Amino acid sequence: MHKNIEANDVAIYEGTVNSFSWGLSVSFIAAVILLAISLFLINLSSKNEKMRLVAVYTGVAALGFAFHIGQAFSLIWWGPAILVVTALWVWRMTWSSSEEFRLIHEDYQRARRGVSTMYADHFEALGDGRRQLSLILALPIFGMMAIVLGVPPQMASDRTNLISLVVYMAVVMIGVWILLAKSDKMYGNLFGRLTDVEVKATRIERDLGDPARLLNELADDGLDLTAIFEGVSTTATVSDLVSDNNIDEGVNDDA
Repeated sequence: MHKNIEANDVAIYEGTVNSFSWGLSVSFIAAVILLAISLFLINLSSKNEKMRLVAVYTGVAALGFAFHIGQAFSLIWWGPAILVVTALWVWRMTWSSSEEFRLIHEDYQRARRGVSTMYADHFEALGDGRRQLSLILALPIFGMMAIVLGVPPQMASDRTNLISLVVYMAVVMIGVWILLAKSDKMYGNLFGRLTDVEVKATRIERDLGDPARLLNELADDGLDLTAIFEGVSTTATVSDLVSDNNIDEGVNDDA
């Protein structure tokens, strides 16, 4: 058996790795600035709801630059962690941005009560709102991919990379659509029940203010009022009934 010659065990391979990076300094500064802008816009969203939508874009852009920070330190887990945080950020802001549905459903319930409303067709307004928000909130993920991969994308065009990229973007966009649909349904059920309770309370208050009408409705529902008022004279007054009760109590006391 021949001895192994270590010099023959050395192999050298030459190749080119296509990768894109903004550099550590640029990535760090851009991520910090964009994150600060995003937080500032979120604080302004209480005055203008559109600021929240802009904050989605700046926040996703900040995470896109943060993606390259991990490359500078060769952190394998950094990239997947940033992708997960980005998806959670988009979904969280999607849920917060669905406040428009609350306004439309609230306006629709006012229409049910006969009050003037802002929207002529509430169902059309809800449909337009869902489509617009779905488009606006799905686009940021494309911007992040441009920051991560560069323009044009510098990524190995193998099947695994392409499938992973498409699946990730599809999951984020489907999540946006599901959250918007759930928010729309939740506000519809909530304000629908509140309006039903308010309508019933108004009806009860109206009936109590008109006893004759209440008795007629009870009679129409099949309630036998003769059994309730049996033995009471139709010409009797309240003072007569009170007097009769006092006489009965006096007789009982004498006994």
